[in-house]
Amino acid sequence: MSASKKTINHTPAIVLGLAIALGPLTALSVGSRYASEETFARAQAGAENIQRRERQAAQMRKSEDVQGLPAYASGETLADGQGS
Repeated sequence: MSASKKTINHTPAIVLGLAIALGPLTALSVGSRYASEETFARAQAGAENIQRRERQAAQMRKSEDVQGLPAYASGETLADGQGS
């Protein structure tokens, strides 16, 4: 008796996996060629917003006291905060 061996075709799973893995990368590299001016303007506005937030965060860190307390609380004691 000969034993028959059933083969499984993995090609569709491999193609689907590559499409899922490489699709976003392809969109990022090729998409900039076909992007409209509105898309570039929105990207520029987003970058400016990020930079503004980073500057504000840096200013907040500078305004903190040496112990890491915010400037408004650096002159208070624990007793002042408890109201006694």
